[in-house]
Amino acid sequence: MSAGFEEFFGGSTSAAAVLTIDSSTGEILVAERNSAWDEVFELDISPDVIVHPRQDHIRAKVTHCLDNGLAAAWMVRGGGQADLQVMWRRLADHRILETIVPVWLLSTLIEVTGPMMVVDLPGGRGSAPTAVAAVNQTFIDLFLDGDGSAVPNLSALGSDDQVPLSTLRDLVVTIHPDTDWESFFAGVTETYTSGAESFGSAFVLRGQPYIRDYRYAQTPEGQAVGVWTYRPASAEEITSSPELAESRIRILQSAIEDLPRPVAAHRPVFDGDDIVDLELIWSNKNFDGYRVEPAVPGDLASVNRLRFTEDFLPYIRHAWSDGVATQFFRFEADDATEELYRHHGVYFDGVLEIETLFVRTDDGFILEWGDDVDSKVRLGSDMEAQRRAAIEVASETNAALAKRSEHDRLSRELHDNILQELFVLGLKISGARGTPENVTESTLDDFRDTVKRVTVDIRALITDSKTVEGAPINEQLASLCDDWRKTTAGDPKITFDEMMTVDASHLDRINSDVVKNTVKIAKEAVANAVKHSHGTLVEVELIVSPAQLLMTVRDNGDGVDPRNTRSSGTLNMQARAASIGGDLAFDSSSDGVTVELRVPFSLELV
Repeated sequence: MSAGFEEFFGGSTSAAAVLTIDSSTGEILVAERNSAWDEVFELDISPDVIVHPRQDHIRAKVTHCLDNGLAAAWMVRGGGQADLQVMWRRLADHRILETIVPVWLLSTLIEVTGPMMVVDLPGGRGSAPTAVAAVNQTFIDLFLDGDGSAVPNLSALGSDDQVPLSTLRDLVVTIHPDTDWESFFAGVTETYTSGAESFGSAFVLRGQPYIRDYRYAQTPEGQAVGVWTYRPASAEEITSSPELAESRIRILQSAIEDLPRPVAAHRPVFDGDDIVDLELIWSNKNFDGYRVEPAVPGDLASVNRLRFTEDFLPYIRHAWSDGVATQFFRFEADDATEELYRHHGVYFDGVLEIETLFVRTDDGFILEWGDDVDSKVRLGSDMEAQRRAAIEVASETNAALAKRSEHDRLSRELHDNILQELFVLGLKISGARGTPENVTESTLDDFRDTVKRVTVDIRALITDSKTVEGAPINEQLASLCDDWRKTTAGDPKITFDEMMTVDASHLDRINSDVVKNTVKIAKEAVANAVKHSHGTLVEVELIVSPAQLLMTVRDNGDGVDPRNTRSSGTLNMQARAASIGGDLAFDSSSDGVTVELRVPFSLELV
């Protein structure tokens, strides 16, 4: 045998051979074969090249394989029933790989697209296995992280190349230590001893829900085996299976991960019938934002919560017995010595009060939902703050419309006055023509006064119009940064950068509402950075293209207090962005805060 054929098929119980075609005689030759192939054809001859014993029966299939790359057929042995399937695959140099698989195994392989494990049952049905007969590659990928060096693959099925079941279990437990293997193996043992096939049993691996099925089979040699197959759980199975209760509560995590409230899910810890602790399942970003280090699944509340016994545990027990409990919790300045929570995030004004709702879920978990009382007192609620922000934006819009209306009225009046003055002046000049002796000093003074009035009117009109329309957006942002430089005296340093892919006339055509709200958002963001970031640099950037406006304010400070995502200033900025059809994004990290406004242009805006 060649090295490659020996490696893959030398000890396999699946029959395999490499076929070639004699170019001179047209005979189908067997160039390489394993012992299982000899057993199928009941051969007891040397391993030299031989003519295929069924070449007349397979010639059409071999020709089809050479033309198309693949062919298959059933094979009938002495019993008169087709119990084998033969497959031919085209290899390089016009060679063909012939494999012969028992029908009982083939039917299982056809049904299985996921992981599969075959265990040996020396005591027959109803007995517990002691060894693993074979696993497929997807089993190796799922349970063994792709390393199949210690387990037999399907080609070894039926041979003595087996590993103890305990060895495989030890490997899996080592690779996946967080899984509840005690319950898993207890369910497996119960299935073996019951003697019945099992379908639809659920388990969780690395947070992903799976369903396992177990069935009995027998090899053609009479060997009893058990076949385990695994597949991802469907949505219906996740919602109905008691074993997947934790998967259901984990699905909730993705939905509220970015919610601006601290939320966490816990598993109760019991001593007899009494709850004595909570074990963390997950927490969202806002929950972790208050802490020095993010919470870790498995953390115990008794270790990681302030005043656990007196201020925490009673509410947990109340929630478990009644289904819900509300706790009012007050962070004191002295709590900073616990080194659990961020000082500038929690003790913003020396104290932080949290209203927390604890709810017992139907699946037996505790869901914790917090709310900053200080923010609720100051803002009423998110809806109230958003309502106020929307009213403020609407009021400004109405004021601008009223001002514009008044300006239009005044412009019309001034326009009429200018025309009248110029008309009168024209008549006076016409009357003076040809009679210079009648042009006195008083007449010239009258001419000068009229021109002066017209000049004043025109200047007033121009000045008022400029005030309404405002300077181009880049000039207004540059002026904003200049004003702040004078205020901060370089601490922090404030820079402005602009990039335009449009000409100046395009800037003049940007809707005044877009300009006004963009500048006000920039003003709020710069003010927040100067006052709260503790950084040394604030950068303002404006990019205008034919398709959109992008304005960015970033600082290199400490990052944002978790509660500031619900401040009135932040909500005002969001409302302003929404009023002009824009998107406002916040990004906060230990490297600073970035506020980004993106406004797509449309015919209504430009």
